[in-house]
Amino acid sequence: MSEEQLSSAIAEIASKYLSNFQIESVKDLFERLINLKPSLKEVVLNAKDPNGIEHIFNEITGILNADAGTGTINIDNALITAIQTATFDHDQGTVTISNTTVSAPKLITGGNANATGETMIQDSTLKSRGTQITGNGFQIKITDGARIVQN
Repeated sequence: MSEEQLSSAIAEIASKYLSNFQIESVKDLFERLINLKPSLKEVVLNAKDPNGIEHIFNEITGILNADAGTGTINIDNALITAIQTATFDHDQGTVTISNTTVSAPKLITGGNANATGETMIQDSTLKSRGTQITGNGFQIKITDGARIVQN
């Protein structure tokens, strides 16, 4: 199964079932989700009917992916819980998380390989299945392609 087949399958899903979204946005979303959960690639390639599409959405339920792009994401005084994975990617922009609790079995904060932005975390709690970063008066600054992965 080639990347071309995967791209074609995603474009078909986008045009048939997600017609109010731009195909490139849907492709980007699926590529990010497949990076987080590689087994999703096979599910996408086999989605040929509404039951297959439902299977995709059952697989991605509980995945939170927030990408700042070239903009800004500010999260203050919030409680965020994801069932599977939570990812906060600053990309070329800025992510700020303060006075917030974020929890997920897998938690990823920081940038992707090509990122030039930054993430600032202060006075917050970041909890995964096996780790917890917490405290008052602390600050973590993550720049460029650096990231914290908590499992």
